[in-house]
Amino acid sequence: MTQPEADAGEDDGEIARVPSHVSGLDAVLCGGFLQGGLYMVQGPPGAGKTILASQILYGNAAAGGRALFVTVLGENHGRMFTHLRPMRFFDPSVIPDKVAYISAFYALEDEGLKGLSTLLRREVQAHGATLLVLDGMSAIEEKAGASFEMKRFTHELQTLASVTDCTMFLLTTASGVMSSPQHTMVDGLIELRQRLYGLRNERRLQVHKIRGSAFLEGEHAFRITREGVTVFPRIEALLATPTRRDPPPPTRMSSGIASLDAMFGGGIPAASMTALIGPSGAGKTTLGLHFLSSSSADEPGLLFGCDEPPERLRLKAAKMGLGLAAAEQRGDVELLWYPIGEHILDELAHRLLDAVRRRGVKRLVIDGVSGFQQAALEPERIVRFWSVLSNELRARGTQHRLRCAVQLCTLRATGRFIADYRRVPLEAVNHLAAQLGLDPLLFLPDPERPATESAQLQRVRQHLGWREFDAAAEQGLRTQLQERAAEGMTPGPLLALAEDLLRAARIVLPAASTLERLVASVAAHAVQNLFDRVASGLPEHLRDAIEDIVDVPEGEHRSSLAHLKEPPPAARAPAIAASLAKFNLLEGLLGSGVDLAVTTPQLLQHLAQLGRRYDAQALKRFAAPKRQALVAAFLVETRKTLLDQVVTMHDQYMTGLERRSRLAFEDGVPMATEPKVRFSETLRHRPLISLN
Repeated sequence: MTQPEADAGEDDGEIARVPSHVSGLDAVLCGGFLQGGLYMVQGPPGAGKTILASQILYGNAAAGGRALFVTVLGENHGRMFTHLRPMRFFDPSVIPDKVAYISAFYALEDEGLKGLSTLLRREVQAHGATLLVLDGMSAIEEKAGASFEMKRFTHELQTLASVTDCTMFLLTTASGVMSSPQHTMVDGLIELRQRLYGLRNERRLQVHKIRGSAFLEGEHAFRITREGVTVFPRIEALLATPTRRDPPPPTRMSSGIASLDAMFGGGIPAASMTALIGPSGAGKTTLGLHFLSSSSADEPGLLFGCDEPPERLRLKAAKMGLGLAAAEQRGDVELLWYPIGEHILDELAHRLLDAVRRRGVKRLVIDGVSGFQQAALEPERIVRFWSVLSNELRARGTQHRLRCAVQLCTLRATGRFIADYRRVPLEAVNHLAAQLGLDPLLFLPDPERPATESAQLQRVRQHLGWREFDAAAEQGLRTQLQERAAEGMTPGPLLALAEDLLRAARIVLPAASTLERLVASVAAHAVQNLFDRVASGLPEHLRDAIEDIVDVPEGEHRSSLAHLKEPPPAARAPAIAASLAKFNLLEGLLGSGVDLAVTTPQLLQHLAQLGRRYDAQALKRFAAPKRQALVAAFLVETRKTLLDQVVTMHDQYMTGLERRSRLAFEDGVPMATEPKVRFSETLRHRPLISLN
């Protein structure tokens, strides 16, 4: 099943994908494995099945999943750990919590496939496994004997994987014709093999089937290194259609040689590929060095060489007076050297494309097409290979214009540059693309080269007349915020004010976290100053009383502060009397000698809320000025509300007393002999009752 261009995301919303965590493999699988699928990985001994499965397993564990590695008659777990230890993905710290190793040999030997199936079901459920690797399918098939038993076992695994959403991988040494029962029943089949070309050996991976998903057909080369397995999808299959199809820009680029630019009519056309053909010593590399020496932050350069090493190229450029070394020091030029050897053709292509994308390269010199030709084990690929690669290279390099337009609009609208281009609405991106004459995008990737991005942002800033948020700007902003914080402005309004002040001064807003830390620092400093001012304005007897209030008296379980924080009780005479006693206590403590004029009413209420929120133990852990300021604000606010509560409770008490008196009076009048008298009239002749 090939991958048509329009099918790239058809099943994204239907079945969740499980990433392989193997470089290049997800590209071959067009997005990864389907969650809850059953996949078979087969190949001869030494093909890399165990390493591939282990890399998937440990990648899944690092992402938060749980995995099981079940062996039947493979290598024992101790030897397996020894062989995996040099691999960078191997993490023994996740064993056995996230990665568990289980031997199923005795379950298979004693109880057959039924016992093995029971063991797998029990362990998957017990560990909550999201991924399982079963190594030893060849031995299981021999134990099954009959084809029907193997089909039933595979069907049980499919059911278990579907019910538990556990993605499973079966490792087997079977090869050749794909006709065994498990081949027909599994959801996917991946084969690893080693191809021998004369004296050279190259590892290959081929996906034979993936149910419910597109994939890249054919063989794809891979390597096994300390990083694990790295797959290099075949360029002709992966980039059959270029990632972008923008119209060629009308600009030209200098070749670094004025007379040659004149012959070209102003330079070499941008986004084009020019071949230099000639015998050895004709000057091809020299012309390429001239071209690279004109690189800049706007036009980063790259030399991807297979012939002369960088040291010789630097020496040659220096003798000709070219500024290649200076361009390298500025980061405008990079020299990569892959001497002719036993390279993988697609590996070279992927390294080249990665370097172009990473640096946003505009000037590229490939010094030695022969290096690619020597790496091609199938010579018939060369024409298709260069056609696809050149189309992709021409397509690279226009996204920086779009990113520059996005930042220009973002700075005008918000006062800051955007850090993550993926957060830009796609409608806005494609609207700008249409204005620039570019094709629509599915997403706008982040730049790979920070130096180029930094230079672009500087040009945007200068064009709009904005300044950087430097030390002087920070100090000026801090001073203005401190004045407003001293007036009682809280962190939320302070943050909004800081953004408004910077925009008004045409200063680029820093990262949100930077501004939040600045505001938090200013607010914390202002609050501490406020605590000091409030505490210093309190009478000495009140400060001493506050320290007594937060203490728990001997023989008591609660502090006096806790009693003051009690909610208003029901409107009864003892409760009203107790509330009056609290009010008299506060009057005696506060009197008229408490000066809290250093705070605004809003800030005083905020401090009082903090004083109510913290219990006595928490307040005692604070510094004395903070503790005294919070408790004093609480006492002042409590005195205000307590008097209101007493009045309200008194009204409620009197209303209830009136209601009870009326009922008692009316119940005491015989209805048959005495006429009914309205309570309101009777009340005029009775004395008023009030609380003493």
